[in-house]
Amino acid sequence: MSTSRSDPGGGVVGFAIVLLTFVFGGIVLDIPLPAYFLLIAVGMVLAVSSAGLSGFGLAALVLGAFIFAIPLVTRLGLAVGASPDLEEPIPVPSGYGLVLESDSTNIMHVYASKTLLGHEKAVAKAQGPVLDYYVKHLQDLGWTVVSLDDDSAEFNEPDSDVGIGVHLYFAAPSGPMGAGTLVVQIQALRCPDENHCEPARITDVKPYTG
Repeated sequence: MSTSRSDPGGGVVGFAIVLLTFVFGGIVLDIPLPAYFLLIAVGMVLAVSSAGLSGFGLAALVLGAFIFAIPLVTRLGLAVGASPDLEEPIPVPSGYGLVLESDSTNIMHVYASKTLLGHEKAVAKAQGPVLDYYVKHLQDLGWTVVSLDDDSAEFNEPDSDVGIGVHLYFAAPSGPMGAGTLVVQIQALRCPDENHCEPARITDVKPYTG
């Protein structure tokens, strides 16, 4: 049984509505989103009802389905762990000379102390207070402590799957920091539940300058 219709011209008009709305409707004509999707749907229905599932009818159906799928794919990407740029909820603690390092990115910020260079014992002594600083101040903001060790912690933002990880360590003198010093590394995390965090799936890593 043929799926063709008696008005192939309607298929051309319907496809034109879908195509022109897609190309010009969102940016050039600034059509509101509900009206934008309504025009796409009208064009699809007109094209398919006139030309059937072939020619311009099929083309309008495929293009329309692609347009409607774009926001769904975007939402799915966020749901499985895509993350925006890391935003630190509090500043680094003062008194330790912590300065942002050049190898920081939009998903991981690395700070090195410029006042504890070569003082391994002082670094070890500072780790506890620095970690306590993050625990106290983030809890005051309502963040949940998901995990806590001697030199690291993971936190979950309230009512969100956004998280951050804080890791402290002594950079060896042969490392990229030069003389050994205290390093504070802050990383973007995703926390699917209050008991578990994992590195966020990031699609665009770029240098971070603060």
